[in-house]
Amino acid sequence: MALQPGRSRGGSLILKKGQIMTRNKRRTLALAGCACLALLGPVSPAGATASGDRWAVVNAVGTLARDKGASKVVNYSAGNYQVVFDKNVRACGFHATLGNAGTAIPPNGQVSVSPVQGSVRSLFVVTQNSAGVPTNLSFHLYVGC
Repeated sequence: MALQPGRSRGGSLILKKGQIMTRNKRRTLALAGCACLALLGPVSPAGATASGDRWAVVNAVGTLARDKGASKVVNYSAGNYQVVFDKNVRACGFHATLGNAGTAIPPNGQVSVSPVQGSVRSLFVVTQNSAGVPTNLSFHLYVGC
């Protein structure tokens, strides 16, 4: 798409009042004093996630506190969880962090996440205390697709 001052024709971009936008205004980028601009796609409202993204907040006992697209959690043993989602997450990126479902201070320790062999909808999460001992700890899991 080419940048056009003033008016837009077809799929071209226009510069208007310090913003770059398309004719249908689905894509908007503010000029921030940058000499080069890239149009990466539609801009989401603050706090919104992409439609393919999934996430789960899991209590230490292995229950879902809240989620988007998670269907169940299995706690196999101390600190070993399987989180199952409603769609294939194999080609996505995963991020886990220790944290509570409420407002309490989050637990100390570490968490790791990996795909589950043989299941394209599941992720394996391991939580450990600060000494590296597998321990049931609450966590937040984000899957970006």
